[in-house]
Amino acid sequence: MVSQKRVTARSSRVKALPIRSPGAERGEGRVQHGDRTSGRRYTACMSTGASLLGRRASIIDVAERAGVSRQTVTRAINDMPGISAATKQRVLDAARELQYRPSRFGRGLVSRGTPTLGLVVVDLTNGFWAELASAVLDEATERGWTVLIAETSHDARSAVATLLDHVDALFGLVDVPETELDELVGPTPIVLLDPKPDLRRRAWVRLDFESAMADAASHLVSKARRRIVMLDWSRSQPRSERATSFVHAVEGLGLDPLVLRHTATSEPSIDLGRLAAEEALVQWPDLDAFVCFNDPIAVGALKACQAVGRSVPADVSIIGVDGSAVGLVVTPELTTLSFDFRELARTAFSTLLASVEGSLADGGPAAHRPVRPQLVVRGSS
Repeated sequence: MVSQKRVTARSSRVKALPIRSPGAERGEGRVQHGDRTSGRRYTACMSTGASLLGRRASIIDVAERAGVSRQTVTRAINDMPGISAATKQRVLDAARELQYRPSRFGRGLVSRGTPTLGLVVVDLTNGFWAELASAVLDEATERGWTVLIAETSHDARSAVATLLDHVDALFGLVDVPETELDELVGPTPIVLLDPKPDLRRRAWVRLDFESAMADAASHLVSKARRRIVMLDWSRSQPRSERATSFVHAVEGLGLDPLVLRHTATSEPSIDLGRLAAEEALVQWPDLDAFVCFNDPIAVGALKACQAVGRSVPADVSIIGVDGSAVGLVVTPELTTLSFDFRELARTAFSTLLASVEGSLADGGPAAHRPVRPQLVVRGSS
């Protein structure tokens, strides 16, 4: 079952209005939206608990049965050049024997209609994901694609499974083990956003914080800050990659990096940031700067400082990460490591199309593309 959720564009655009798609009349659970000012077309597609029943054959199974690589299976099923007729037939025979379900690309639907991208996000109420979704919608419109959006805040597998029958390709944060990902998506082309190390043999776009954290640390030191605390968040790892980059940057300046990590089932939020900052202010009463996992946590830190009379930025400097709009509606406005979301969307699409066309291998360096945020200095530091 799929539930509708409204997506609101940035303030300069008109709110997207729901339009029933033909499939909705047949109970397919899709609601199509159109942006009256930009012509963008997408569907908000939110999983409410669909699950995979049993194990289906994966692209790896077909490759092993046919004695070829995964890329060769993709070429055979998508009727792409570069393999012999005999090899193609061997792959198709193996797929038939295993009752392998090909993707929409494999069934040739793209050539008969508008291609559809499945965008996998965590939570559209989070500014980062909303900004990314808006940028992907803009890029998709220019390229003639439609976008379906699924949230993974409750169950990543169900969200992806819900999309698969309706999309030609996937992009986003899919937090499942590599073996499960192969089984889940089959031959559907996918570009992962900021994947964990075990998924990095796939095509990916990675958020690279090393240089940006160095800029942030240098900026704080230039403001005579010496007791700099990172308010980190991680669902399972000892520390996030953002915190690892922070530690490298602060140690590189000869300072002692202080990291307070929260592990939670909920997403990193303003409330979580406020609680974390309150704890840090008790643990390190002489702290004079916060670098935060994201902008909402930074806003929470700002609220915590104001509540105990610590002036920002006179007593404590604060830097967030993401560059989302929430940093512009607080006083003082938030210094942040800001992403160019349109660049991120362009990079994702170019990587995805190159993968579909077979011009790059998933495991090759050309399929691995970093996107680096930039330090934007505002009133909080």
